[in-house]
Amino acid sequence: MKKIILILVYLVLLTISASATPIEAFGNVTNVVDGGIIDIQDIGRVRLADISYPKLETAEGAQAQDYATQWLQDRRIFLDLDNKTGKDSALAALKEDTFM
Repeated sequence: MKKIILILVYLVLLTISASATPIEAFGNVTNVVDGGIIDIQDIGRVRLADISYPKLETAEGAQAQDYATQWLQDRRIFLDLDNKTGKDSALAALKEDTFM
């Protein structure tokens, strides 16, 4: 009985640690394509997950690109990659605790 309880506790702890936000990749932003797509050195083009942004052809799109450039250009970021949608998207963090 004790073995079963220890195994269950271990599995619960393993599940909790696996659900924590992993940092799967990191790199330097080399280009901000628009308000929600960036190029990362040695990784390639990444769409920022859960970001809604206007098309680049609009005035608001240009402002979104400028804003993203101010925050991200030439910065080292950490990525939690998400390919569930069939697109290469990721949560991005400037610090390990601060997700964009």
